[in-house]
Amino acid sequence: MKHRIKTTSRGGFFIYLSAMLTLSRIILVALLFVLSRNVHSQSMQEEFYDQWARQDTSGMFGFLKEWKLTEPYNPDVYVGFFNYYAIQTFEEDSLLMSSMPIDSGEYKSSVDTIEGTPSEWVKIMVINDSILDIAFAWVEEGIQRFPDRLDLRMGKVYLAIETDRFYEVSASLQETLEMGDSINHAWKWMQEEILDDGRDFMYSSVQGHLFSLFEKEDSTALEVIREISILTVDDDKQEYLSVTNLATVAMIQERYSAAQDWLKRANEIHGNDPVILSNLGFCTWKLGDIKRAKKYYQRAIETSDEASKATYLRQLELIDEQNND
Repeated sequence: MKHRIKTTSRGGFFIYLSAMLTLSRIILVALLFVLSRNVHSQSMQEEFYDQWARQDTSGMFGFLKEWKLTEPYNPDVYVGFFNYYAIQTFEEDSLLMSSMPIDSGEYKSSVDTIEGTPSEWVKIMVINDSILDIAFAWVEEGIQRFPDRLDLRMGKVYLAIETDRFYEVSASLQETLEMGDSINHAWKWMQEEILDDGRDFMYSSVQGHLFSLFEKEDSTALEVIREISILTVDDDKQEYLSVTNLATVAMIQERYSAAQDWLKRANEIHGNDPVILSNLGFCTWKLGDIKRAKKYYQRAIETSDEASKATYLRQLELIDEQNND
């Protein structure tokens, strides 16, 4: 398994604990969701799916209005309206720049000239906040009318993360956790599918969103991760991934004592995990206990696979190098 490694400003590195999550069980709806088709689907749903596949936005809007009139109590109508507006939230714009951006984004360009200097028309994606607000209004109405539809809630969170509306992410996830308790996690998904293990599915979906927030590398996003993870730990003391979230946030913020406490708790829940042990070694090293830090890394090496051992050996080398300086 590949893990995401975070290098610190003071030397050394730790491994993002949330990267241990197996994402195959997590299904996220919103802009890029695939509308499943089967012989039992209602005809109006089938027609909408066809229009979605063709990206026929002009025909889609008229059809959605007709669908809502015909089936006003169908939750998937709200899924349709939400996705219709969500996909239009992102618009393409052009900027004339003297050089291409150096970040990791994907850009399209064409060469132009300003006063004899070659320049690039760079096409970028921008967010239309007015359309975004409409998308959120539709999904929120759907959630209010059908509070047990988890796909609507997760779709809203997905779009909020993609558009950096972190306050929406926090509020929506908190509401989802509270609703899960109130309905005993009797969640439904698209086309009114009843989820077999609603609680586990909800927690997996929430964790997938928190992992996306880690990818933002944003201080506000980290606070959302911390808030939601504390709520889930308060609900279930053995919620392992939430404990590791809190450890990761603390390590990113260089609060190594707090991170060490969370890591020890994670180790009690899930002992002999080499990632936990290596990060314990990292925090212990940063707190000045070189001898104990090296013991943690040795235990990580003993419990890891061959592919990961080189990572932990390299960290031991870094400890020795800095200790000898």
